[in-house]
Amino acid sequence: MAWEGPFLATTTGQSGFMRVQRLPRSAILDSDHDGLPDVYELERPPLNPMSAADATLDFDGDDGVAVTRETVLQFSRPLAADTLLENARFFAEAAGRKVLSRPELSPDRRKATLFYLEPLPGATRVRVTFDAAAIKDTEGRLVDADGDGQEGGVARIEFDTLSNHPTPGTAVIGRVFASELVAGPDTGTNAVNRPLKGATITVDGMEEALRAVTDAQGDFKLTNAPAGWFLVHVDGRTAAGSQWPDGDYYPFVGKAWETVAGRQDNLVGGTGEIYLPLIQAGSLKPVSVVGPTYPDFPT
Repeated sequence: MAWEGPFLATTTGQSGFMRVQRLPRSAILDSDHDGLPDVYELERPPLNPMSAADATLDFDGDDGVAVTRETVLQFSRPLAADTLLENARFFAEAAGRKVLSRPELSPDRRKATLFYLEPLPGATRVRVTFDAAAIKDTEGRLVDADGDGQEGGVARIEFDTLSNHPTPGTAVIGRVFASELVAGPDTGTNAVNRPLKGATITVDGMEEALRAVTDAQGDFKLTNAPAGWFLVHVDGRTAAGSQWPDGDYYPFVGKAWETVAGRQDNLVGGTGEIYLPLIQAGSLKPVSVVGPTYPDFPT
């Protein structure tokens, strides 16, 4: 008889309402803002380009995983109340050494997350180990980590990270705008896009070496950019007009870009334009770990 104790499972996304839009495959979109390009997700079921939950998938055996993404394990039953996750039993290895990390158990004890305290190395195979030798559920049974129908065991998850290595002679160019329109300079009635000066663009895992800042026209050029797919963050909190953290500000958003090696005119997202909405102070609030949190947007 097969053992029916708790087992590991991967996180899956939920489908939602979708908008139909005809776009070329070259359009680098990330509709659910999970750091994965829509085309990448469409070609790899069960990934869902409309579900940000894909950001927590284990990606066992997959490639192109973000260097800043945590690893998440889900259990079919809650773990024991006295469960203590330790780095000796839940850890990651890459490039011949252990990665600095912190394991945490969710309040309902049905999800274990390995948070990385350093960026994972780019274009590298990562192996995550979960040893269930002492991990029990609420009924005192060991977790079936390796899925063999027996208590205990060791789960190993392997994936390859996305390349973020600089490529000489390769650059991305673009312009960052505020989402709200302003009156034009000619008649005062023609609405125009307002450039954002001072927004900061960084490549994930290479924030100090690969970065750019927008000028007065909102233009930027990211030189020595990685070739192919890579992930960046656009930080509007540093832009002119932002009053982070005590006032209105432009957000910090993730983007998936693609370049052709050796080209200096790669356009961000295929269009070269990025828009950031102004976030009103007080729009965000801490989420409770014991009950529902209801947003109360400023008016």
